[in-house]
Amino acid sequence: MRRQAKDFLHHGETAILVSEMQEGIFGEHAPLMAQRTNAMGTGVLPNLVAFLATAREIGGINIFHCTAERRADGFGDPLSSPLARMLAHKAGPGYGLETGTANAEPLAELYPRDSKNDYVMPRLLGMSPFYGTDLDYFLRHSGVKNLVITGTSLNVALLGTAIEATNIGYHVVLAKDCVICDPPEYAEQLIKYTVRHLCYISTSTEIIDCWKNQLAG
Repeated sequence: MRRQAKDFLHHGETAILVSEMQEGIFGEHAPLMAQRTNAMGTGVLPNLVAFLATAREIGGINIFHCTAERRADGFGDPLSSPLARMLAHKAGPGYGLETGTANAEPLAELYPRDSKNDYVMPRLLGMSPFYGTDLDYFLRHSGVKNLVITGTSLNVALLGTAIEATNIGYHVVLAKDCVICDPPEYAEQLIKYTVRHLCYISTSTEIIDCWKNQLAG
């Protein structure tokens, strides 16, 4: 029997990953303004705000804000990708995401500081959340087997997340109305020809309904 996203959304065994939704990426002076425009124009940001807020209301679902940070002096950064070189050229060696600055923090509307279920998981190197971080450790030791991935970008960080997560045994669900792709019209083809082979595809509404139905018995 063909499995569906709802088969891998067990309440208590599922966490939400929010990739790189940060002030330094979506703020007014972010170096990649196309990202900000896409987030606003496609409705992703309000969708994600509502999704996370409802998940907190349901309870029992941890939210991991996977942020990208860099040293202000750029020390140790090999600039091994064209994207890294472009960011360093536009925003300096810290990419405008220097550790300890407001730009490195998650967007305020996505990360209420008083939440007991939101955790920030920064990384200093690499292109996706598992590389060089303790994310896998904290997921496993909090009983997580399934991941809902959201944020930016479907082209790079989220694709890398899906590959890394499946490599180490997680089931991955993509909330397709809560992800940013550049350009936005590429998302449909990327999901159809690549992402669907790595993730189960769903929407934030379907995921929330699944959790509510589980808890209702």
